[in-house]
Amino acid sequence: MAAYILAAFSINRKTAPANSFFKKLDHYFDTAAKTKYHDQKTPDINIEEIYPDWTNEYLGRKYFSTLETLYKKYAQTPEQKATIRNATRGLTSILTDSYYHKSPSAIPTYMNLLLEQFEKELTEKVLNKGAIQNVTDKKEENQKAPDKKEKSQKALERKESDKNSDSNKSNNTIPPLTDPTLLYKHEEAWNANEELSFLDQRCKELSEATNKFLDFIGNQLEDNHISSKYPLAIKDFDKFKEQYETHLQKLKSMLKNIKVSFCQRCKDIIEDYYVAQRIAERSFIFDNNNAETHIKELYKIISHYYQEIITEFEKFIKKVKKSSSSNPQNYRTITTEDDYFSNLKDSIKLSQDRLSKKLEEKLKDLPPLLIYKNPGYIESLKFPLYRFEEDDIKRILRSLNQKAFDLTDTDINQRIAEQGWRFPIIQPHVIKFLLKIANNNISDNNTP
Repeated sequence: MAAYILAAFSINRKTAPANSFFKKLDHYFDTAAKTKYHDQKTPDINIEEIYPDWTNEYLGRKYFSTLETLYKKYAQTPEQKATIRNATRGLTSILTDSYYHKSPSAIPTYMNLLLEQFEKELTEKVLNKGAIQNVTDKKEENQKAPDKKEKSQKALERKESDKNSDSNKSNNTIPPLTDPTLLYKHEEAWNANEELSFLDQRCKELSEATNKFLDFIGNQLEDNHISSKYPLAIKDFDKFKEQYETHLQKLKSMLKNIKVSFCQRCKDIIEDYYVAQRIAERSFIFDNNNAETHIKELYKIISHYYQEIITEFEKFIKKVKKSSSSNPQNYRTITTEDDYFSNLKDSIKLSQDRLSKKLEEKLKDLPPLLIYKNPGYIESLKFPLYRFEEDDIKRILRSLNQKAFDLTDTDINQRIAEQGWRFPIIQPHVIKFLLKIANNNISDNNTP
């Protein structure tokens, strides 16, 4: 008790990490252990033997050390540390409140296991998303030589055990985070790929209309070609031009309708039932200024490239007109050797390809149309603080299963049903339930 009091008063209890307290506690305990004082009425006990269990069961040493490791691994700011603390506060509260119950020893063990499972899920998420640095393994720093002063054999064994434990932790830890965004609350574009798909579909429709236009021209050149050394010479040019204008006007009309479709899409987004609900809950943000920027910038790009294509068509029709005239040789801008139609198709194909690439690049630069206020992955791992639903109890039991006891899903459902609870239940019921399961498990293990 003296070591505990001295350790508690020798650190800043608001800012000092848990490991600092336990190091001080070890120091004062080792000092006190050199001289033992025994009450004549109290049987002699070896406090050095019970010290490790006492610090784990009644002070939560292993639990708070694991929590401190989580902070070091995953928290780069005070806000991120607070997020982890809040996510695990339900477990911490069960641990600390369990001391008001008799025989709480099972609870620290269970909370340690649940915190280890929390860390495992967090680590798997980070590794799967590649949010860690690729760093070369570093050799472990040499341990300082032990103090040459006399120490009890038990204290030496305990320190050696702690040293090995620290070494194992060092070898098993993952490198520090480089991008912790996915773990913590942040804003991100919602379904940005859908906008790209929308643009791809609009470009596809324009491309199909353009290709039909090219097919029409190709067929006209083949079916109406007149005997001439000029490849674009056709009969009845006026009729061809009339049909040509119909296709050209359709393409121009589709281009104008693109802007209308942009506006309609924005309207459809905010009227979607799911999105409208999330906007009302303020987990989604639809930015009207961003929407106007999207419409303006994306339409400008599509319009620019299709104006180029339309210009190519208009240049081409002038060449057809000159080639089909009575004296094509009088025009210096046309020759008999050039394949103008193939050149037209190649030029249009190049513009279409450049358009798709340009839209994709621009979309990356634009601010999000619909913003999702992502609470972060840690929030999904959060334990309740006081009110527990049935799914929360099942999650706890399944996380402890195979580690603290062996229950099937049927057993878990049966154990919960036997309590006769009406959910949600409060934290004291959870503690009693876990102690009850622990006692039943001990009884089962002791049954011959």
